Amino acid sequence: GRRLLFSGLALATSISIFSIWLTNTSTGVLAFSCLFTGLSGAAWTILNVWTSELYPTQLRSTSNGYINFCGRIGAVIGTMTFGLLLGLGCKLPIIIMGTACFIAASLALFLSDT
Repeated sequence: GRRLLFSGLALATSISIFSIWLTNTSTGVLAFSCLFTGLSGAAWTILNVWTSELYPTQLRSTSNGYINFCGRIGAVIGTMTFGLLLGLGCKLPIIIMGTACFIAASLALFLSDT
């Protein structure tokens, strides 16, 4: 279930990110950006459900709160860093994000399915 679905969505997200880089038109960039947003949102939803199921019931709420806290801190740092990297050009942020999504898709195949 979730393992293959998440891996597929993360891989499709990676492809959509690299497609933004390869597109030469503003319409193409907009289309692939919308595709990226939808795919990454779906993958993130699966990831939230999946991580909460990996913990025992007694620790589930506390661990899920801690994971979300760390994720929010990462989102703030990532947003600031992404903006700084865009100032250097679009190539580096796209390569970093696309590669990270590809690695996540690959590593998720080794996790346990709930």
